[in-house]
Amino acid sequence: MAPAGFGKKPVPGQPPLAPDTYAHLPAREAYFAHLIDRLPEGAAMDIKTLAKTTTYGQQAAGSALNYLKGEGHLFIKTETLGKGCTMWVTRTYWSRVPHSEAWWEAFIGGGADAVAAEAVVEAPVVLPDEVRETVDVPRQPMPEPEPMPEPRVHPYGRPTPAPKRPSRAYTALAALGLADPRMTLSAADCAELEPLAQEWFARNVTEQQFTAAITGGLPHDGVHSPLGLARRRLTTKLPPLLARSPEPATPPARRRLIECTNCGRPGAPEAFHNGLCRTCRGGGTPTTWGNTATADTVHTHAARIRRDMRDNKARDEKAEVRHTERR
Repeated sequence: MAPAGFGKKPVPGQPPLAPDTYAHLPAREAYFAHLIDRLPEGAAMDIKTLAKTTTYGQQAAGSALNYLKGEGHLFIKTETLGKGCTMWVTRTYWSRVPHSEAWWEAFIGGGADAVAAEAVVEAPVVLPDEVRETVDVPRQPMPEPEPMPEPRVHPYGRPTPAPKRPSRAYTALAALGLADPRMTLSAADCAELEPLAQEWFARNVTEQQFTAAITGGLPHDGVHSPLGLARRRLTTKLPPLLARSPEPATPPARRRLIECTNCGRPGAPEAFHNGLCRTCRGGGTPTTWGNTATADTVHTHAARIRRDMRDNKARDEKAEVRHTERR
């Protein structure tokens, strides 16, 4: 927004905005007219501010404002803050209905001659109180609201389908001009490159990565063909298709063993009843699971291991003594 008291000053009593309100203007000037019309009262509408919100540069914005000023939609007034003040300020006025410079001067300064000379206008204009006191302007009824537009119908009677929502690839291509104006693509260019861009997003590429790959490192001498450069980069910089990582194999379920509450012999859970093995229940020979050893076997094997360790230690001591005597 502009500082208080400055910025956009719309003319009151304007007719409602219609699709053909600015149809008499060229495409670029109509774009800026719709942009300024949607700005709230008091919003900044200088060249630099408008250029920041569009893909056009400052030179194009300045040319469009000059054209709108010549058509009578825009009026720029440079004046001082008051008598005896040396500070000059610029005020901007906007109207959907074009007016002559004499009308604007009368509207701002309160002159009666210029407003009376242009009393016949296509749309009703409500003048400020200070101008209304000096000019006898007949009251005109307020315009009725425009009816809702009827649905579009095909020439042969079939209803026209609603426009399709642009795809993710088409939207990313159209947004390249916002990242760098040198890569601005037309609607036809986006439609032509859409299949190539869809292949990128099929490989899990984000919009930020896509924009950086297409607009990064542009030539310093300018881009002569944004369509050709985008097509080449979409083809040569296509990211690799990553294979899916194999799912980890499920480890086999571990078999549990439990011990008998009486003798401590391990075994399968199904071999026990009330915590007792078959032998402790008086069912005959002990039930074993796998390579389960008895207590006597364990004691015998442990005694053999201890004996082998003592023999190995004694042999090592004798060998060390012989080595010491030789030296």
